[in-house]
Amino acid sequence: MFKNYLKIATRNIILHKGFSFINILGLTIGLTVFSLIIVYVQYELSADKHNLNYDRIYRVDLDERFGVSGLTVLQEVLDNFDEVETGTRYFPRFVDVGYEQNFFRTNVTFVDPGFVDVFTVKQIRGNLKDALQKPNSAIVSKAWAEKIFGDEDPIGKTIRYDRALDFTIEAVYDAPRKRTQLHLQEIIAPIYNLKDHGLDFEDKWWANYITYFLLPSNHEHTNLITRINKHFQQLHDDINPNYPVYYLNSFSNLYFDAGKFDYSLHGNKSSVIIFFTSAVLIIFLAAFNFINLATARASLRAKEVAIRKIAGSNRRQLFLQFLFESLILSVAAIVLSLILTAFFYPRYSEFFRIVIPFFTFFRIIRFIGIGLLLGFISGIYPAMYMSGFIPVKALSGKISQGIKGKTFRSILIVLQFAVSISLLICTFIINDQLVYFHEKDLGFDKEQVINFKLNRQIRNHREAFRQTLLQNPQIIDVCYIYNPLGQIIVSGSYTDENNEMEKFRVIKTDPNFLSVHGIELLEGRNFDPNLETDIDNIIINEAMVYEHGIENPLEYQVWEDSQIIGVIRDFNYRALQHKIEPAMLWWEVEDTHAIAIRINQKNIQPAIEHIKKTFTEFCPGIELEYNYNTELFNKHYQAEERFSLIFRYFSGLAILIACLGLFGLISFLTTNRTKEIGIRKVLGANVSTILWLLTKEITILVLAANLIAWPMAYLVMRKWMMNFAYKVDFSIWNYLIAVFLALCITWLTVAYHTIKTALRNPADILRYE
Repeated sequence: MFKNYLKIATRNIILHKGFSFINILGLTIGLTVFSLIIVYVQYELSADKHNLNYDRIYRVDLDERFGVSGLTVLQEVLDNFDEVETGTRYFPRFVDVGYEQNFFRTNVTFVDPGFVDVFTVKQIRGNLKDALQKPNSAIVSKAWAEKIFGDEDPIGKTIRYDRALDFTIEAVYDAPRKRTQLHLQEIIAPIYNLKDHGLDFEDKWWANYITYFLLPSNHEHTNLITRINKHFQQLHDDINPNYPVYYLNSFSNLYFDAGKFDYSLHGNKSSVIIFFTSAVLIIFLAAFNFINLATARASLRAKEVAIRKIAGSNRRQLFLQFLFESLILSVAAIVLSLILTAFFYPRYSEFFRIVIPFFTFFRIIRFIGIGLLLGFISGIYPAMYMSGFIPVKALSGKISQGIKGKTFRSILIVLQFAVSISLLICTFIINDQLVYFHEKDLGFDKEQVINFKLNRQIRNHREAFRQTLLQNPQIIDVCYIYNPLGQIIVSGSYTDENNEMEKFRVIKTDPNFLSVHGIELLEGRNFDPNLETDIDNIIINEAMVYEHGIENPLEYQVWEDSQIIGVIRDFNYRALQHKIEPAMLWWEVEDTHAIAIRINQKNIQPAIEHIKKTFTEFCPGIELEYNYNTELFNKHYQAEERFSLIFRYFSGLAILIACLGLFGLISFLTTNRTKEIGIRKVLGANVSTILWLLTKEITILVLAANLIAWPMAYLVMRKWMMNFAYKVDFSIWNYLIAVFLALCITWLTVAYHTIKTALRNPADILRYE
């Protein structure tokens, strides 16, 4: 029986090779796209789950906006709350790390020894916990050690942190290959190493560090944080007793929570959901194609079914035969899809920074299973439909698709184009949002300002470095800043006259900040270098005035010695995913880690050359790495850029699948109406009349598809847009252009077959059947 099914299936596939090719190609594309997307979705959803304590880790958050806490929180909680098993502080830095005479920009993450008890870190050489308890020690990843030392043993070697502190390598670990929010790819060091770098471990107020706790399984953390807050309120009686100082946030919720100020790497859950939905829709498109073509061509096999039934075959046998043909096509699609996946996956994984192999035993089995399931789903309806033909009607040629069959096919076409059009609309809207990101006025000059991080040589000679830069007329002005705009900005708080705690962002800088960035001063004045008291004064933005309800800002004191001396126009000091929050400028040069230089745009190259020359004079042997403000902000949109590009490709493939099905369907329907076209030509119909006759029905279906596509695209994009504080308005043109493109593709597909048939000699056409 199996051999007979195989022989008949192979014969039919070869006999109708054009339609078989369309079916196999559609299934191959759908299966390939689905498999690639699913790998990305699973990789994102598995973030941090390699940690054995994944469900027991909690982060201490200052409030709903800040995922940081003070340096003293960890030890205070460990000393007073027994249910907290252990914990660690976490403070990543991106600095120069050198070995011998070579320096590299490197991620160094500072932690407590409890870090390896909280998180799962694979040890390769040495003892990780012992190493983190030693002063001036460090542990390095295997990949970083191989990059710096080659085949040499890194244990015992000395590296220099920020050109100032010497750390001895005590152990080697394997950096996580799974997606993680933690910066663990290069170096981990004890946080107490920073004591010699100016970090005050007795500072109770500077909340700029992440604290993680490990709690027992199923622990009631709500009660714990209430008691922790009560403890801190008793400890510091100047804290508002009604204010919940800290929150506990489950580590399992943090990867997709990008709304807080922290140092973590984040994913975009909306993008993951949209990708997964697109994958499901695309694989259904492939299935719809198969079903449409199979049911449309059912009449061609009616006599075959009748003869087999008369010869003794029952419906079950015929059903299995047709289903077997579908599975044969799906096997061919699986083989082709595996070849395509092998070709594209290395590029795809590099693009999405996926560091896991695709061709594992489990994934291959799953891949084959999905392919066979796709073939089964695609073939089950056509098999049921064709195996149900009545022999008498089939032999007399009275088999008709009927109203039900035609309606079902029409529904599938509508669904196919609804998916394709909605994906097109989404692609256009995503592109508009990215254009908006790059073109929106941020409230400051991002084109003329370049930035780079300070190293110790410049930090020790800030004023001399600045004056040397200004000797060149192409350098307009220079300022020092905690971090370049667009990067992490620290936070602060004060208690207002209503005893309410108000939060704000702090931009530590100097009096030249406004002129360098071209920011407008609305009232008051700038910092005056000749007034020593201005070191305690502040300048605030409009958001702080309005959100904190400050009626007369120039008469308002935030702290006892801090007077507001100016108000500046709001500007986007963070990427456009985030709204402009209350912020203040604070004259604090000693705690700045970057420099911003405004240059003459008409003479960029001489300005850059002077900057490089000056940098080399102060930092010999070090290569200058700088960025324009534009580049720094654009880095925040790289995830959206990748999302847009891949979404564009997948949308194009979805349309290709729909067109393949339409091409095959129109080819068959046109062939079936060949004699009708010949008769109409004899009776005087021209090519345009015949073209409209065959086009109008499909046109109506495409237009009907928009009733589904427009709301679907709107809802999906509205969900995606929730990730951004600033977003583009939905333009009706995106919807209309998508419809127009869908209609053009449809008309071209129909026109190809119709015109080819209509231009034939009527005598040849009438002899066709």
